Amino acid sequence: MVNYFSSNFKLGILGGGQLGKMLLTETQKYDIYTCVLDASAEAPCSAICNEFHQGSLLDFDTVYNFGKKVN
Repeated sequence: MVNYFSSNFKLGILGGGQLGKMLLTETQKYDIYTCVLDASAEAPCSAICNEFHQGSLLDFDTVYNFGKKVN
């Protein structure tokens, strides 16, 4: 199987809830670096993503700055 993703690819995920956690379990099959933004430090994704950022999903500047760091 051809690997289209590399560790240079940073997948940004808004919201670290249960759906985000299910997405992360699938990304672990590939070489995808994952970054998650969620308001809660205890979000389900916080323990299994490569990089976790805590911040409000309703704050424009927080989401915009997070988006500038990921693909």
